[in-house]
Amino acid sequence: FWRTWLMCMEKTAAYWERKYSHLPRYTERILCYELRIGLTEIYENAVENDTETTEWLQNRCREILREYRQRKA
Repeated sequence: FWRTWLMCMEKTAAYWERKYSHLPRYTERILCYELRIGLTEIYENAVENDTETTEWLQNRCREILREYRQRKA
């Protein structure tokens, strides 16, 4: 979820891809993890009434889904 914004997450994600991307449905599993993180963050920020961050998080989830659909097309 945070991969494109945090270098440490980018390096971690690259490691997992090298090590596990051969596993069945790897891409779908990662998609589920990313969306789970996003939904949790949306909830927590909505509870705090942080509308700006909540909106950003919603857009990030949409972006993740859009990227997934484009890869599958």
